[in-house]
Amino acid sequence: MLPAIGYREALQEMRCADGLLVMQGANCNEQIPAKLYEYLRARRPILGLADPAGDTGKTLLEAGVPHVACLENTAQVQAVLKRYLAEVPALAPPLLMSDHITAMSREARTQALAQLLTNVAAGFVE
Repeated sequence: MLPAIGYREALQEMRCADGLLVMQGANCNEQIPAKLYEYLRARRPILGLADPAGDTGKTLLEAGVPHVACLENTAQVQAVLKRYLAEVPALAPPLLMSDHITAMSREARTQALAQLLTNVAAGFVE
């Protein structure tokens, strides 16, 4: 194991990686790890071992990530891992839709929150 590195260096490593792995058990289906957004921003091939019906799995699929399997399903993991390893060398940036990445940026999410708060405040004023 390598020693811990700083955040910016970690982001740079993500951007240079041949592929990225995100794992999440089905018991966390209503959570999305922050690392997922960093992975999407890195625009590298992602292997998602997360329930396709959960928030993380859905986000991956909506972003155009084709390699998603339920972590708890051995047969699914084996199948998606084989496909991933066979297809990753052929994948080249931009792998993901730029509009989807832009919509998940901090700026876009902040604007969405501001609009939601504006709408809620307007509802209380009326």
